[in-house]
Amino acid sequence: MKDWIPIISKLVWPALALVMFLIFHKQVGEIYDIAMDRLRTGGSLEIGGFIKLGEKANTTPISELSLNDVPLEIVANQSSGVSRGVEKGGFQRLSALQSEVENNPNKVINTLLIPDNISRYSIELLKEYVSTLNLSYVIYVKGGKFDGWLRSPQFIAQLPTAKEVREQNLRINYRRLRGAKGVSMNKALPSATAKEVLELMEEWRTDSLPVVDKNGSWLYVVNREDILSKLMTSMLVSK
Repeated sequence: MKDWIPIISKLVWPALALVMFLIFHKQVGEIYDIAMDRLRTGGSLEIGGFIKLGEKANTTPISELSLNDVPLEIVANQSSGVSRGVEKGGFQRLSALQSEVENNPNKVINTLLIPDNISRYSIELLKEYVSTLNLSYVIYVKGGKFDGWLRSPQFIAQLPTAKEVREQNLRINYRRLRGAKGVSMNKALPSATAKEVLELMEEWRTDSLPVVDKNGSWLYVVNREDILSKLMTSMLVSK
C-alpha cells in the first residue's frame, strides 16, 4: 500500500484541480488576474506543485489550443465540431443554421461576418441573426481581409430602426455598418503564445481578440476564459 501512496498523491492534484475548475469556472477571471501578475514578473502559476500555468502559457502558441473554427464553407453541412463564424446570408440560411445548432449541441456559432461585397443590408435580418443565434461578435471583412471587429450588442445598438430606414431612405451598406463607433482593429497572430495574447488583452483592456493570419484573413476570436481553460485542460490531460 505504501508503494501506491506517491502515485495516488500525484493523481489527487489534477483530479482536484479539474473538479474545482468545473465548479468555479465563472471565477476564471480571478485566476487570470493572479496568472497575469506572475507572468508579468517572469514567474509561473503553480497549484499544489502540479500545474505551472505560466510555463505552459509562455511556450504554447495560441493556434495549438484547439480554438480554430470549422471552415465557413462547410458549416451548414458539418455534422459535428465547433464553428464560431458564419457569413451573413438570407433568412433561408438563418433557418438552416438554427436547425444545425439545435440538432448539434456541440456546435457553437458566435461570430457574424460582414463582408463588403453586399450592396445593401437588411436591418431586420442583421438583428435576427444576432438575436436568434445569440452571436457575440461582429467581424468586418473587406476584400477578404480582416477590417475590424465589434461586440454584437454595440453593433445592434447603433443600427437604425426599419422605420428610420424607410422614412429617411437610408442605404445600409458596408461603409455605413463599418462606420459604427467602437470598431477595433486590435488583433493577434496564431503564432503568438498564450502569454503574449493574454498580455495584449491586458494592454488593450479587453477579454477577447480576433486572431488573424499573416495574410490578414480572419481566423477566429479567442477570449481569456477560453485560453485559460484550454491551458489547464491540456495540462491535466497530459499528466
